[in-house]
Amino acid sequence: MLILKDRIIIICLLAAVIACKGDNDKSGPVVERRTDTVADSVDQARLRFQIGIPEKWAPAILKMIRISVFDGQSQYFLAGGQFSKDSVLSSSPIDSTAITAEQFGLFTRPLVTALEGNLDINIKFVGDKEEILSEKELTISLKPDWEWTVMIRFSDREPHGTGCRGCTGFEEMTIPEALVFEKGLRLFVFWGGNSIKNPVIY
Repeated sequence: MLILKDRIIIICLLAAVIACKGDNDKSGPVVERRTDTVADSVDQARLRFQIGIPEKWAPAILKMIRISVFDGQSQYFLAGGQFSKDSVLSSSPIDSTAITAEQFGLFTRPLVTALEGNLDINIKFVGDKEEILSEKELTISLKPDWEWTVMIRFSDREPHGTGCRGCTGFEEMTIPEALVFEKGLRLFVFWGGNSIKNPVIY
């Protein structure tokens, strides 16, 4: 009986030790969680598009716009359906004062591009039969840790005349007749960039 009793005591002690270890070991299954430091160590290059227009003009413009992008490795195609006024997308390397109080912003989600080389961008507006009414081609240099925003804006003034901080270049497009909503209206494409890890806040 003594031997059996000793065995019972030993079993109870072992059970207590295992239970205690289980309480102190909170690791559970191994789950890899990337810290901000790890994530920030990986360079990216990104591109997105933005349209600054009065909201009442949006349906006509989104119906007609077509964009293609080639980064030397991948080809992207965008149309009006890829633009959103979601506030999550609204942080831009281009100063928001470029959009006046009468306008609002439409944005695409960022495209992750190659880190080096060039972005070949084609922007066009088409008619009901997909005929090209206006077209502009741009080439922008890629670099790591950099996000470019290309903005399409209908205005009577050049972008640099609006106090657009963060803009590095612009081109004027021929404005399709169907999009001449006001006398003197012009169509501009301008672009600017910012560091992804350490962005300049305007």
